[in-house]
Amino acid sequence: MTTEEKLKKYRDWIFQCSAYQMALAVIGIDKQTVAPPAGASYRDERSAYLAGELFSLETDPEIVSLLRGAEGRSGGGSGRSACYRTLL
Repeated sequence: MTTEEKLKKYRDWIFQCSAYQMALAVIGIDKQTVAPPAGASYRDERSAYLAGELFSLETDPEIVSLLRGAEGRSGGGSGRSACYRTLL
């Protein structure tokens, strides 16, 4: 895989993670404010599903390997994203 392909894969991964994180955050705020109580189990099931998908993305062995390889070449600088730091 070329460096450009690795960067694209990383950017796509960041986008996917942030989309799930945003959806979960919006649902969480909704649950705390205006969401009807009758829909709690429906929302909770969907939130659990989204959280599981996010976890699968964050722990994908291919992306973990990609990030570990990048850390080895970059010297492990402190300017990494939260997702990146979580995985390493």
